[in-house]
Amino acid sequence: MTLTMGTVWHTAFGPEDGSEAARQLLGYWGERLAAYRVPVAPRRYLEGNRNSLSSMVLRMVHPHWTGAPLDLVIGAHAIPDSDPFLSLSGCYAHRFDAHALVFGVSDRGRLAPFTALRIARAHPGLDRILVVVLDQYSVPFDDPVFTDLDTATDHAVGLLLSAAPGAAGARLDLLPDVCEVAPGTVRAAVDAALSGRGVDLVIAGPHVGPLTGHRVVQAPRDRLCTAVWSVLADELSRAGARRIALVDYEPMLHNLCLATVDTGED
Repeated sequence: MTLTMGTVWHTAFGPEDGSEAARQLLGYWGERLAAYRVPVAPRRYLEGNRNSLSSMVLRMVHPHWTGAPLDLVIGAHAIPDSDPFLSLSGCYAHRFDAHALVFGVSDRGRLAPFTALRIARAHPGLDRILVVVLDQYSVPFDDPVFTDLDTATDHAVGLLLSAAPGAAGARLDLLPDVCEVAPGTVRAAVDAALSGRGVDLVIAGPHVGPLTGHRVVQAPRDRLCTAVWSVLADELSRAGARRIALVDYEPMLHNLCLATVDTGED
C-alpha cells in the first residue's frame, strides 16, 4: 500500500525549562546505567536542551490538530527520552485526543523513521497519520556516536500522511530494506535498489558514502534520525514535479533503508 504525503516540516528546538527536574533524574540514570557499567555524564545531561520527546511531539502536533483529529501518531527516535517518566500516549491523550493511537518507535538507530512509516502503512484506510521524527541530545552518558552531533540544537520533522484511497499529495513508496550491508558495499546496494526507478534526486544519509550516477544532496552529519528527513522538508518547499529518493544507512545494524517521494502526477 502507498502512503500519500501532505505537509512535511522541520522544526529546531532550543533549551526547555526544567533544569532542577533534570538534576533529580541523575540518580535514576545512575541506577539504570550501572547494570551496563556505563558511567553517568552529568554535565552532558544537564547542559542539554531538556526537550522531552513527548513535549516535542505535542508542539509538532499543535498547529496541525485542527478540525479533523489525527488517527495515528508515531514518534520515531534513536536516543532515549531525556525524561523517561513522561508518557507520549498519556500526554497526547490529555492534551488532544484520548481516541488516537499514539506510540513511539526506537531501537533502530537512525532508521527508526523508516520503521515508523512501515507501521503507518500497515494501517490502511486511516485518513490522518502523523509521523514525528525526533532528535534530542540531553543524554546522560558519553558515546562516540555523539561526536559529530550538534548537541546544542534538537530537531523534529513532521510527516503528515494519509493511507486513505484517493488522498491528495505526494506519493511515498517504501523500498524493501537491505540488511547485512557491509560499509564498502553500500553504494552498490543503493545503485541496485534505485535502478530503473527514474529518480531525479537522492538525499543520502551521512553514512551512505559517495554515490555516482545520481544528483545527490548529502544530509547533515550533525543529526541522527532527522538528517535525511529535514533535507526532504527543505526540498519539498520548492515547486516542481520530481521523484526524490531517501537513502539512509545504519552502520551499527548494517541495514540500508530506502524510500521514494513522487511529487508529480500518477
